[in-house]
Amino acid sequence: GLLAGVPYNFKLKSINKYGSSDWSYLFTETKNAGYCGNYYDTKILRDNCQQFAQDAPAIWLKCNGNDNCQTNAFEKDWSFSTNCTLCWVQLNDCAMEVCAKSCVQHPSSANCITCIQDTCSPETETCTGYPQWPITCP
Repeated sequence: GLLAGVPYNFKLKSINKYGSSDWSYLFTETKNAGYCGNYYDTKILRDNCQQFAQDAPAIWLKCNGNDNCQTNAFEKDWSFSTNCTLCWVQLNDCAMEVCAKSCVQHPSSANCITCIQDTCSPETETCTGYPQWPITCP
């Protein structure tokens, strides 16, 4: 699906039994959703997804799970909006509290990712506004 809060430019051409049309352009913008589904926060995640997926668990470890420390790190290091940062702190807390056994030593392991997707993703999807958000980046 399309990400929330992002402008899109589509190039369209129709073909029927009489031939094809010239190219047309369709400009559209999806609605904002949740706390992160806006152009600003979505661009940060989209442009840095791989690095963010690696760094997020490290923030929890560096902060010893302290929410204020994590909030500061997500805002300072990543420049996420204050509201969006709440979602990433919530995800980190869930992942490390519920999935700690699977995630502390190997945050990118299949067991860790499965635990987070099964346990933490539904809340994260609602908070961020990213339905079926990619815990592993494309």
